[in-house]
Amino acid sequence: MPELAKQTSEREAVASSAEREADELMGAFYMARHIGESFEGVVSGVTGWGYYVTLTNTVEGLVPLSSLPEYYSLYEERYCLVGERTRRIIGLGDKVSVRVDRVELAARQVYFVPADENSPRRNVQIHV
Repeated sequence: MPELAKQTSEREAVASSAEREADELMGAFYMARHIGESFEGVVSGVTGWGYYVTLTNTVEGLVPLSSLPEYYSLYEERYCLVGERTRRIIGLGDKVSVRVDRVELAARQVYFVPADENSPRRNVQIHV
């Protein structure tokens, strides 16, 4: 029984991974037809290379830091990015407007850029 349970768990992990990859690929295919269009979304992740936005249609994409109008620093302990000049904060759960910039189907990756200069919308001071 222990060997059977182990095999079942391994197969479940493989199936979950395949489902995730299929969802990402279908999302990328869908968004490839919407390049240049704007969408509303929520910041679902922040990293040193950008922030991830999940749209209401469940597609997730990356806004690279290089697409932002100023330099942003990552504050891992606060799960946010902070603009060097404006002190604008991009944090988990923020509502943002993004425009589909490009889609890389082979990588199953969607890339966004901010849809307007007011996105992200928070502008507060952060002390580090």
